[in-house]
Amino acid sequence: MDRRLYEEIKRGSATSAGAAVTAFKDQIDNDAQRTLNNNTVLHVAATFGRGETATKILQLCPSLLTRANTKGETALHIAAKGGHLHAVQALLECAKRLGGGGGESGISLEKEMLRMSDNVDDTALHMAVRNRHVEIVNILVGEDCEFPFPANQGGETPLYLAAECGHESSLQKMVTTCTSPAYSGPYGRNPLHAAAIFNYQGCVRLLLNWKQDLVEEEDEEGWTPLHHAAKKGNVEAIRQILRFNKTAAYRRTGRQDDGGNGGWTTAVHIAASHGHSQVLKEIFSHCPDCCEMVNSKSQNFLHVTILNNESRTLKFGLADRNFEHLIDEKDRDGNTPLHLLAASRCHPRNLIAHPRANKRTYNNENFTPLDIVYTDKYILDRAPFIKYKLKKVGFLGNRQEVKERQDSPEVQKKIKEQKQLAEMHLIVATLVATVTFAAGFTLPGGYNSSSPGAGMAILSRERAFQAFVITNTIALMCSTSAVFLYFSAFYLETYQEIFYQYDLASGLVFMALGSMVLAFVTGAYVVLSNTIGLAITVCLIGFSSALMYFCWLVKTAKKWSTQKDGDPCYSSSNLNLLLSWFEPVRSSMDNLDWFNSL
Repeated sequence: MDRRLYEEIKRGSATSAGAAVTAFKDQIDNDAQRTLNNNTVLHVAATFGRGETATKILQLCPSLLTRANTKGETALHIAAKGGHLHAVQALLECAKRLGGGGGESGISLEKEMLRMSDNVDDTALHMAVRNRHVEIVNILVGEDCEFPFPANQGGETPLYLAAECGHESSLQKMVTTCTSPAYSGPYGRNPLHAAAIFNYQGCVRLLLNWKQDLVEEEDEEGWTPLHHAAKKGNVEAIRQILRFNKTAAYRRTGRQDDGGNGGWTTAVHIAASHGHSQVLKEIFSHCPDCCEMVNSKSQNFLHVTILNNESRTLKFGLADRNFEHLIDEKDRDGNTPLHLLAASRCHPRNLIAHPRANKRTYNNENFTPLDIVYTDKYILDRAPFIKYKLKKVGFLGNRQEVKERQDSPEVQKKIKEQKQLAEMHLIVATLVATVTFAAGFTLPGGYNSSSPGAGMAILSRERAFQAFVITNTIALMCSTSAVFLYFSAFYLETYQEIFYQYDLASGLVFMALGSMVLAFVTGAYVVLSNTIGLAITVCLIGFSSALMYFCWLVKTAKKWSTQKDGDPCYSSSNLNLLLSWFEPVRSSMDNLDWFNSL
């Protein structure tokens, strides 16, 4: 497009723009004056909201009114998308003035322009709703209330977009003005699905008053609006839906459960699996008997809560005496909630110790919850603290089974190996405690021998000295704690407790060694700070050693855990759990050549 023509239209003077259009009229009629996106001069006027200029252009070139650009957009699309109210009004007035039918369609030019869609089937109303231009939406809907404004290629109708964006006023205009508006959305959803998902309370209320049947409609996954609201935890949306239609709480998902598996589930199970206890309270306040609903696997909401490790929601369920009868119910596989708890990482005390929780109930595979604890790899090899907790509340009360296992040759061999390793660690811990204790009273820089402040550390105000004192104290406390744990382990009864205590002490020894290295580096820096080059050299050497120590710890984390996984007796407790924290770092370091060469 000619630069002068473009600039005159952009400037917005109808007189000068009309003169420029007149000068290029022949080229405009032949589509010679277009931008790179095939925008005509009318598109340019609509882009910058020049309503008077658009009127002048259409007086000279009326054929431009319905002409589209590369994207299939007319000038009305552009004006509606940009929120240019005056340009939209000018285009509609020109269409009315030009009049005439729409060819064989028999509709007016104005309605033909309103119903035109671009390359993705968006009408001007789609664009106005999507870009939150409420006044333009009101005008467009009022001009053609009989047209249903169908869905675009993405499955979105303007009415659905208004609900998805939370445009209550636009939604109100469409449902009250349009004769029979289309309201479908992507994935088979309706506007109530969108309003419930995003918790637009005004839109939910408006849609329920307009068409209550929306509550019952399912999307492609078989989910109703209540199911989506339960997943998102939108309590207010659920409250409004259940006020209109309580039966929605009893609806099952049509095709698959929340985990994407075959079968069906309910809003109660969906809320429980996502930890939304407030949603459960709201549903049960309207429909108390919903607590007895089961999914396709015959699991109640307590089963689902445990499977998803939602401890808080489980505590809510156990706190209400109305749900006590659910604690000993079995699912399709014969598992009670306690069976599932024994095989999971969700382990609240109030379920384990609950009087209705039968610890000797058999499932379809003839396993009790106690059997599952003894055979579950996570409980035995990864979390002895859980097993210790279960024992304390009486869940692992069969001491005869514990004794028989402890007396086995395999366990006795492992205990002997652990004691030999503990003796070596005890020596290391004692040496670290001795060194750090001595360093605590042989401070870098010495003491002040003159008043005031006699007997005080000379360098106490230096940051490096303060770091030395802190790291040295950490090393001393960790090493002495490890010594204490090694000694007290001789008074423990079960091998699980012994292994647990040995591993905890080993972790403290590792921490003491690292802290001692840092104490040496900070202490050396504070006394060498006058010769900064030497001080930095000592720090680099010390921190390099600490870095190598850390890298070794990360490097061996996975290997160590893997070696112990095959051992049915060994409980790689706190130390391996500590090493597992380094797993993300170790994974990222695997890509470094220098690290792999260590």
